[in-house]
Amino acid sequence: MTPPPSPSPSDPPAATPPLPPLPAPVVVPAESGSGNEYLAPTMPRTRAAAAPTAPASGSDSQFQQETVRLVTPLRETLAAMVRVLASKSRIDTASDLQRATKLDMKLCWKVWRVITAPDGLAAARYIPGPANMRDLLRTMGRLGIPETLLERAADASARFERLVAEHAGDRRTFDSMVRSFAGADGEKEDLRQRRAAFQASSHIWGVQAEAMAMSMILRPSDDDPDRLDEIGIRGEYGVRRLRPTNIPLYEQIYATLDKEGKEYSAGRRRPLSGDGSGVALIREFSTHPLPDVVVREDAAGRSTATLMHSALGMKAAVDLVMGFVLRCGAPRYYGQETHSWSIAHLTKPFRVAIIDLILEEGTFPRPPRPRGFMTTKNSRMVPPEELWTTDQLSDGETVHHLGRGPDVLATAEVPRYPELIAWAIERAGWNPQRFETWRLRVEYPVVLSSVGLVFDMQHKP
Repeated sequence: MTPPPSPSPSDPPAATPPLPPLPAPVVVPAESGSGNEYLAPTMPRTRAAAAPTAPASGSDSQFQQETVRLVTPLRETLAAMVRVLASKSRIDTASDLQRATKLDMKLCWKVWRVITAPDGLAAARYIPGPANMRDLLRTMGRLGIPETLLERAADASARFERLVAEHAGDRRTFDSMVRSFAGADGEKEDLRQRRAAFQASSHIWGVQAEAMAMSMILRPSDDDPDRLDEIGIRGEYGVRRLRPTNIPLYEQIYATLDKEGKEYSAGRRRPLSGDGSGVALIREFSTHPLPDVVVREDAAGRSTATLMHSALGMKAAVDLVMGFVLRCGAPRYYGQETHSWSIAHLTKPFRVAIIDLILEEGTFPRPPRPRGFMTTKNSRMVPPEELWTTDQLSDGETVHHLGRGPDVLATAEVPRYPELIAWAIERAGWNPQRFETWRLRVEYPVVLSSVGLVFDMQHKP
């Protein structure tokens, strides 16, 4: 999927608003919970970290403030030069600026973005480099721009380049630093960089996949109304090998963990399909004929499925879906546990990762408020709650409420997905029309990151 297009260079200029006050750092306390996880099988276990602390924000605040302080006079000077040109001929767009100066269109587009960006941080990554700035000032001089403005712009540009050298070392690193403060424009850049990382990782690992879709389906247990029945499903679609390697094409661990990170469903979870052993692939929704997947279970009750599958390319791509039902599993209400979560550790490049929380009507006193995250950690290294409180790769991934019934689950990347979920719910003996969905969708998630959603458990009425 391609990202939304960048704003057109012909967009009209906007007034530059004052810089908003810098936000205060937020400390998120570590808490506990339970949930489903699909984990990387080969990551080593390390001693759990101490309680997470908020990242130091002093250096970030200084960087932001210095950037705005040094970018602002350069923006003002460039705007003043354009106003001088506009007194001779109308300049309302980057294209108008190019026609007036005969400079390269890309350079004119950057100058226009600097002038019209909503604030100094958003403008910083568009400031022309030293060589382009020299070309710009020489041309502006020939076009009659006053020498005082040219000198002011040269001085402001030199100060900005020193800022880049001091804080980042090079321009590419600087642009990455300011991107995180650039709002929607920064989000587009994040997606562009993640797409590039997907392509690079696909080459390095020699494997890639179109989509990963994971579902956590919950309802009150018929055996104990204070606990939950749950279905866990994970599918990988369009999984293919790009070149010969010894890396498994597919390797997953399924576990249902408590707040201590211990498996609590071993021996009690039942496959939705298959012969009842290990990680149950759902043949009805996987590639046919089913590839030869090796399954093993360790002493802790975690089941691992591995597929080597040496064939290359799209014609050899496979879809693999597995799923379980667990009766009378996690607590339904706040108490022993405080959070519920669904987390996937991603061990190959995916174009998109989808995690759905699917709840039967009346499961909780109020609708949950799930939040998404992408982190560098995985739960074999740290307690699960640290996955959404530390080492985040973004400020938070958006979770959307889709509505009720299986039809709302339809997505182009996952074939027969509504049919799969309806089949699984009916197989457990429940009514699919009574369930509603919240979805986390992450395009080009980072390889070896953990992507998931978490919500606060509610007190019993």
